[in-house]
Amino acid sequence: GIRHGRVHEGPVSTLDLGGTWLDYAGVSSMAPGMTTSSLRSILAQDMSLPRRPHVSSGYLEWRTVIKEMPTSPEDPTLTSYKLICAKSPKGMKGAPKSATPFPAGEPWHIMLYDVTRDPDDLLPLEQLRPDVIAELLPLLPEGWCR
Repeated sequence: GIRHGRVHEGPVSTLDLGGTWLDYAGVSSMAPGMTTSSLRSILAQDMSLPRRPHVSSGYLEWRTVIKEMPTSPEDPTLTSYKLICAKSPKGMKGAPKSATPFPAGEPWHIMLYDVTRDPDDLLPLEQLRPDVIAELLPLLPEGWCR
């Protein structure tokens, strides 16, 4: 069973509930493009499996990826960075209040936050951490923000 009060520190998403239900139902392969993962091993407390490297999500005009990685080249402490890519001004609906406006004439708007230290997305980091953006961009679906 699932132990009461257990906390899993790795990245997961509510989107993983779908993959978990499909896993328990015996479905062995996901539909093309699904980024869900089963949480079954976590629920079964199988800690021998490797942690998931990142979580991605999206809807209509935006995509996001969250990855646990060192805070900086000088600080190896792990944190979780969230990159958001908006495809149009419509993709900014629901964006963090601290996000800068969609840049006129640009095809994309990139936002970056440290969700461990800044869970409310109050401090945009896109100007301060281009290295993190460069590492997270390839994790977005093909054709997004590139």
